[in-house]
Amino acid sequence: MGATRLEGRSGARWTYTATGPVTNLAARLAAEAGPDEILVGPETAQRLQGRFRLVELGMRQFRHMAQPVQVHRLLEARPAD
Repeated sequence: MGATRLEGRSGARWTYTATGPVTNLAARLAAEAGPDEILVGPETAQRLQGRFRLVELGMRQFRHMAQPVQVHRLLEARPAD
């Protein structure tokens, strides 16, 4: 998280933005998802386990990521007990 200076035709402006591997993975998963589809990585899948039905889609290699990532599709919320 931090401030980033952007240069454009109308001059410089500052924006506050998130960068790094977590942000990169989120962007790659969002780009890979189809309409009305939510894809999540392994950490998010672990946190959602038991609360949502997930389907493993396997390992995917994404641009600018050193290692393949286990991808899951979120299907639906599970009813509360």
